[in-house]
Amino acid sequence: MLVIVNQMATASLLVDSPTDCLIRCEMASRGMTGEVTVAYLAEDNDASSELLSLTRRADFVVLAVGTKVDSLIEQRLKLYIQQSRLDGQIGKLHWLMNSGGKHVHPVELGGLPWQFGPVG
Repeated sequence: MLVIVNQMATASLLVDSPTDCLIRCEMASRGMTGEVTVAYLAEDNDASSELLSLTRRADFVVLAVGTKVDSLIEQRLKLYIQQSRLDGQIGKLHWLMNSGGKHVHPVELGGLPWQFGPVG
């Protein structure tokens, strides 16, 4: 599974962010024991080609970005979705949503179970 979030990575590989902890807890609650990769849209090193490569390896991709994103993140997200569509990977992409169907970041759910919606 690949989870894409709109934030910066923590400064250390030894320290998880609250978002990383939420992602890990959600995967454990679903009994998912396989690999989970977290990609950060706010990092310059997550270039669209790198994200697309990670997408090809993943079975399921969660776009956990919420609705309040700055224009640079929004551009990166649109480019990534467009490239995924052209590469035949769009069926793997799913929005993280709340019960009202709004796109959310994991922190916004406040511990509620994750719900997914397809990326069109």
